[in-house]
Amino acid sequence: MNIYTRSDTCKKSWQARGRYFEGTGYYVKSLKIEDKQEALEAAEEWYRDLKYKYDHNLVVRKRTVTQLCNIYVAKLQSDIGTGIIPQQRLDDYKPLVETYIKPFFGQRHIDSLKQQDIEDFKVWCLVYWVSGPGSKIRGWTYCRNGKLIKNPAARSTKQALSH
Repeated sequence: MNIYTRSDTCKKSWQARGRYFEGTGYYVKSLKIEDKQEALEAAEEWYRDLKYKYDHNLVVRKRTVTQLCNIYVAKLQSDIGTGIIPQQRLDDYKPLVETYIKPFFGQRHIDSLKQQDIEDFKVWCLVYWVSGPGSKIRGWTYCRNGKLIKNPAARSTKQALSH
């Protein structure tokens, strides 16, 4: 672990950098401290905290919901390639991840989510096709058995009765 100041910024606050425990790369943090001795102490405490988290199998690097979704889909694809799961699993779950989870949570960090966020997500899913983003979709095109299918979005009962 070492500390340094960046030459490309006006404010000369100290930065800390330490090597990843599990491979190549670095953990980096702005300490927001101008005094070198204070920065060194803060950096050591920060790195000890990272080490503790790593040793106790806790989250060391914060990840966004989108990053975790991408990891999940890649894992499904890998498992299909090795024959652990069938292709149908990816076909079922990838659209759910792309349609609901990623658009709602996006770049939020997974460890910052609260129970209320989950409740809001449930409500958002219930109204997605009625008054949410799905209501704006007029139809979609997809391929089934090598044939191109154009599927218009279903009209609501009110719309169908008024025509």
